[in-house]
Amino acid sequence: MFHHAVPLTVENQQMDIKPHSVMIFPPDVPTSYGSRDKRWQHSWLRISGQTADQLIYQSGVPINQPIGFDTAKLSDHWLSILHREMHQAQQVDIRCVSRLLECWLMKIATQAKANQTQAAIPDVFRQAYRFITDHYRENIKLDALAEQIHLSPRYFCTRFKQYYKVTPINLVMRLRMAYARDLLSDVNLQITEIARLCGYADVYYFSRLFKQEHGITPSGFRTQGSSQ
Repeated sequence: MFHHAVPLTVENQQMDIKPHSVMIFPPDVPTSYGSRDKRWQHSWLRISGQTADQLIYQSGVPINQPIGFDTAKLSDHWLSILHREMHQAQQVDIRCVSRLLECWLMKIATQAKANQTQAAIPDVFRQAYRFITDHYRENIKLDALAEQIHLSPRYFCTRFKQYYKVTPINLVMRLRMAYARDLLSDVNLQITEIARLCGYADVYYFSRLFKQEHGITPSGFRTQGSSQ
């Protein structure tokens, strides 16, 4: 896992690795990475043996290709679990370690497929998606989004849903409701204040949307959480 952008050479092929990229390469493949003029960091796990080879092959993870993640959290999580399992037990359970490694490889393979799908989406729609995820608490207008990429609102909405399986406005709502769910854990915040922080001036409309998304009212969700 390369935590920072870094130049990499694999079998005399040079490439620039983006931050939070996982890469699997055989030990006999000549590689070099790093840069003397800037700081960088990476985490690594060396594995060997027939079982490891089979798990990597069966997972379908591309070899010698960087697989980008949004953050390093998932990689750090699985590396920590594997490290703990192999060092805290008096006798290492190989079957358990193999299952953990298999799960981690499946996560990497899933991300690799998702990246391929994302690469097929036109850049203007990926930019629109990133804009929504960065500004969902603001007053986002469908017409304004469509105008930014020179498309009619109807065509923009249709294509966006084709790529992301959700309309732009519904994506905004889902992101806001997920944010509201997190805010409700803070008992010092009034529900009217949470509605405002999520971009809604009308607390009743906010409550209706929250129940539509989560199947329970905001106050009910908060009560349920405090009783657990």
